[in-house]
Amino acid sequence: MQPASFIITFFLLSTVLSPIHCQIQYSFYPIKKAFSLDEHVLFRFTLTNNYDTGLLYLPWGTPLEKYPGELLRITGEQSEVNFICPVASRLSPTADDYKFLPAGSTENVLYNVSVCYTIDTAGEYTANYSRYLPAKLVYAVTAFTSYDSFSSAVLSIDNIRFCVGDTCNLPPIIPELFNVTLISSSSTLLPEYMLIFIYCVVITIMF
Repeated sequence: MQPASFIITFFLLSTVLSPIHCQIQYSFYPIKKAFSLDEHVLFRFTLTNNYDTGLLYLPWGTPLEKYPGELLRITGEQSEVNFICPVASRLSPTADDYKFLPAGSTENVLYNVSVCYTIDTAGEYTANYSRYLPAKLVYAVTAFTSYDSFSSAVLSIDNIRFCVGDTCNLPPIIPELFNVTLISSSSTLLPEYMLIFIYCVVITIMF
């Protein structure tokens, strides 16, 4: 095999076989288009790992955290809705703050918007959500020792609309799924690239 053929083979196998990209799918939406004034406004949040490798991530700033802080920017017909819950200062995350999402698994949680936002006026509301999700591809939590060099996937959804009160001209809620690609670090990919390189060397020797 000529050097040029070796390079082409290595490139093609690296593209096909190496776990470079992780597709993360997420959604954040009201469970219905209209809520009465005497009920809580509920949103559903989902996070799915569509790759065949586990995902280690920091849930800060998502509804998957117990006390997520100010997640949404909500605007009514007249003004912006106030966030009324306390905002806690954070220290650097520890190992216990991270969560592991196995390949093909989904996290699914209801978020009670009314707990931290004063929504007491009938009308149409628009919410926007944008947060970074520090994450990394791992094969097993027990085999992972370093919390450095995490990539940050950006979770962003604009114009999430819902109504409060008896009148609502919005269409029915259809959950929309969003995708974001996470680029893994070179340290995660090193074993795979070494195997591909050895395979190409064997082919070169044989032919």
